[in-house]
Amino acid sequence: MTFSLLLERTEQVLEKIYQGADDPSPTLLFDSTELAECREQSPLWLDTAHNPRLLECVSQEPGLWPGLIIDSAASTQTLLSHLRHILLVRFGEDRKGVLRYSNPTTASYLFTLDDAQSRATWLGPISHVRWYGGTWADQARGEQRWFSVDNPDAEHWKAIRGQVPARLGPREEQALQRQRKEHFVYQWWKNQGDMAFAQACQYLDQGLDNGFVQAGELHTFLALRSGYPHHELPPLTPSVSNEERLELLQRYLHDKESLT
Repeated sequence: MTFSLLLERTEQVLEKIYQGADDPSPTLLFDSTELAECREQSPLWLDTAHNPRLLECVSQEPGLWPGLIIDSAASTQTLLSHLRHILLVRFGEDRKGVLRYSNPTTASYLFTLDDAQSRATWLGPISHVRWYGGTWADQARGEQRWFSVDNPDAEHWKAIRGQVPARLGPREEQALQRQRKEHFVYQWWKNQGDMAFAQACQYLDQGLDNGFVQAGELHTFLALRSGYPHHELPPLTPSVSNEERLELLQRYLHDKESLT
């Protein structure tokens, strides 16, 4: 087995790579892909056989080295080809996006699905992958940790010439939608003092269920809902604009508070 690193591109990591190895020669994952013009944002792949000290650094201070530790018996060319193949994914009717799976947060949603077929598809020739991090909910609770995922199908995996683009299945789409939703909540919640993250997620669900989907509307709704936590929401009529519905909600909650 050969260990390698796929690290997120940050100024701190790039500097630390060159501090930790004499000639690391990182490979830019975006090279040889449709994302080549964005190479300054590319994750960095490194063979730890030539950079053993870097693997030690990542293991000792994982929070400073965001990315994945990859264990694979495949050749460098085969492994890089697969890692590049799953960068650009199809989803929905005919949509295409970049899957930033080297980000430990994204990995914590995508690679932890309890689905052997999904794991075999995304990991391909990777027999084992580790990373330090967690979902946004994990981070809100201060529960970042090491994750470890095995892929027993790696030894039977074979590259398919001319294979079709990678496609997200329903479960992967749901996991990444959950990531986006929890990220939105996290960005709002971290400035809310003692509120539980689960409560903030519940408030967001209430806002979405009531038809508030724009960021500005949701921020207004969350502020109102968190300001009056002990009151039930009234039925919100759909016959007026969302701006008017928020104004009606504010008056209702204010009046309800004044009566208590």
